[in-house]
Amino acid sequence: LTVSMTMESSARPLWSVAVTVYDRVDKLRRALQSILMQPQASEPMQMEIRVFCDSPDTAIQAAVQTEVQDLGDGRIQFEPASTQRGHPHIFNHCVHNSRGHWVHILHDDDWLEPGFYNTLEQTLKAHPDAGAAFTQQRIVQQGPNQPVLWDSWVERETPGIINNWLTRIAQECRLQFSAMVVRRE
Repeated sequence: LTVSMTMESSARPLWSVAVTVYDRVDKLRRALQSILMQPQASEPMQMEIRVFCDSPDTAIQAAVQTEVQDLGDGRIQFEPASTQRGHPHIFNHCVHNSRGHWVHILHDDDWLEPGFYNTLEQTLKAHPDAGAAFTQQRIVQQGPNQPVLWDSWVERETPGIINNWLTRIAQECRLQFSAMVVRRE
């Protein structure tokens, strides 16, 4: 199945971005700001943004909802949980409830660098049969402008299909899910 990268013929957004939160409300703002600074975030037909609160605690839900309302200006949908789903069920719930052609899931303490979706969109246009795409990622100590603890491998010098990817990923986990987008279908 090939999905057009333009939205002219479809009511579905190109991107569905889901942010999962359990109880770290203090880290959510950075994640949401990094999404909202992407050019696609200003266009509803380009991006759907949803925050899934996996905590049934009403005080935490209220704090998350306040962050979403204060920062999102109506662009971010909030979905509280009546019961905790936990991992991996919350991720399955995010995928099941997404509408976009491409799905991206983040934790509340993840954030994106500028141009994340532009870079992936260009690569996906060049490789319309791809079912997933990812970028290099890094793990830092407690937030932006902190020491980098780990940079992921450079899988290719240029964007494109990775040779022997299944063998490589089967031998060792080479990426974090927050650096990856998957085709909804």
